[in-house]
Amino acid sequence: MENIKLDIKKEQDEIGLQLHAFNKKAVSAIVIISVLAVAFGIGVVVLIIRGVMVQLGSDPSEIKQIAESIANGNLTFKFDKGAKNRGGGVCQHEEYGRKPFRHD
Repeated sequence: MENIKLDIKKEQDEIGLQLHAFNKKAVSAIVIISVLAVAFGIGVVVLIIRGVMVQLGSDPSEIKQIAESIANGNLTFKFDKGAKNRGGGVCQHEEYGRKPFRHD
C-alpha cells in the first residue's frame, strides 16, 4: 500500500513540474501577444491620425480660425504652406474658396 502511495506521489510531482513549465510558457506567450497587440494598436492610431490630418490639410484649430475669419469677412489672411500644412484637404479648399473674393 505504501509503494502505491509513493508511486502516485512521484507521478503527481512529475505532472506538477510539467504543468508549471507549461504555465510559464503560456504566461510568456500571453505577454508577448499583449505587447504585439498594443504595438499594433499604436500603429493603427498613428495611421488614422495621419490620414485625417492629410484630409484636413492643417491642424483643426487653425482650420477653425480660418473658417471664422472667412465667416467674419476677413479674406486677407495668409495660409501657412509650411510642413504642418500639406496644402491639401479642407485647408486647400478654404484657400480656393476665398481667392475669387480677394482683390490683391
